[in-house]
Amino acid sequence: MIDAVVTYHTNPLTCGVARANTELARRLGVPVVPLAALQHVRYTHPLVSLKWSELPPSLQMVLPYWMLPVGTRFLWHDQGCPVLAQRFPTWYAHQIGIPATVEPGRQIPDHGVRWFSMGMAHKLTWEHYAHAAGLEKPGSIWLSAWLHEGTSWDTMQPTIDRLHKIAPTTFLGSLTDAALAWIWPEVDVVLAFFAGGLQANHTSVHAALDAGKPVLTNWGPHTPDDLKACTVDMVGLSTWPKHWPEGPSPYTWERLLEVLCAS
Repeated sequence: MIDAVVTYHTNPLTCGVARANTELARRLGVPVVPLAALQHVRYTHPLVSLKWSELPPSLQMVLPYWMLPVGTRFLWHDQGCPVLAQRFPTWYAHQIGIPATVEPGRQIPDHGVRWFSMGMAHKLTWEHYAHAAGLEKPGSIWLSAWLHEGTSWDTMQPTIDRLHKIAPTTFLGSLTDAALAWIWPEVDVVLAFFAGGLQANHTSVHAALDAGKPVLTNWGPHTPDDLKACTVDMVGLSTWPKHWPEGPSPYTWERLLEVLCAS
């Protein structure tokens, strides 16, 4: 019986094999184990599921000679390693197939107030969500995020894991403007938190206000009065708002061009 799924790449947001391994482990009810940990954490029947071509040459040289458990088996997502195929039971993904990790009709969790946030992945902080959840327990949390130059999705996964402890959290990827138009009708409240507080250049808040969505945020020393008039400051809030100010955002392209083109 398989007691662990061993993977080389571990982030399902950045690797298709890691995504398949995460789903496989979930269905088997076993942990996902990084390949590097296989020498230190002993399992009796691990399934090593990876691409041989993705391993660095140094690891390709030593892996066939690791002291692997007798019950080890391999699932290769490419041509694999002939040496290991001679020693252990081996399957090839292109022969046995890998099912879709998305089930048709699977619904996004929806059991109460639906929170939505969008912004740069490395700026998302779970502490503000925990504070907000003390005021109103969300039914679900939806996230859209973009990667900043020089960052990776690895910065995102720990935040998602923590948000799951608050409410079922669904990562929607990096939504385009067109895709956001499909999301807005399903959103109840937009949560937008910023280091130093809300400022006039935080475009995600303007987008939410223009879509007619209430915004819970954190004001700061540079939050302008016209944005305070159409958002709610969570700092010092003791109860969930019963009445929300409305948009649209006072910041428009016409307003910006007027300032830039003023003589």
